[in-house]
Amino acid sequence: MKKFLWILLPAIGFYLHSLLNSWGEISLDHEVNLVELASILTTVILGLYFVEVLEKQKENRRIEKDLIIQKIGYLSDEIEGLHTYVKGVQVELDTINSDLKQIYANIKYLKNLLEKSNKNGVSPISNVSDIVHSIRSVRKLMTYTSPAGDTDLKIEEGKTKYSRQRLEAIRTETNELKFFLFKWQIEVNKTS
Repeated sequence: MKKFLWILLPAIGFYLHSLLNSWGEISLDHEVNLVELASILTTVILGLYFVEVLEKQKENRRIEKDLIIQKIGYLSDEIEGLHTYVKGVQVELDTINSDLKQIYANIKYLKNLLEKSNKNGVSPISNVSDIVHSIRSVRKLMTYTSPAGDTDLKIEEGKTKYSRQRLEAIRTETNELKFFLFKWQIEVNKTS
């Protein structure tokens, strides 16, 4: 915007100069009204100042949105990391619980960050309840065993082993969670 302004102002001056020259001779008073001159200078200076301030605010909002979108992307990568647990590799249940707690904490952190950012022009997220429900479903699928001896999830020596059916359910739910996060990114990006 600033570059555009510096290009536009000389162009307007050149245009006005050519327009005034085409009228022929114009008589001008050699007296300068200081009040009018001060008024014109004040208007020009305030106009340039407001353009600069508005540009800076717009740039700050864009940077804030980019950081939030980047953080959501990192969270999506963490969720993608859950797929390594369900590729037939036996993983300690404590590790899975720890990672799921960290993902849930990051979701809450992002939710709070977006609510604070709403005051600065970034829209609040609308699908937080879907995301929270989805992460709870993933956690249940990855860690819950029924007292009756669930065959979908076996825990031997603290390590997990999932049935094929449970693996598909986990993949489906984690993909749905990543989709919700993608919608979250789009919502943040659409804001002005």
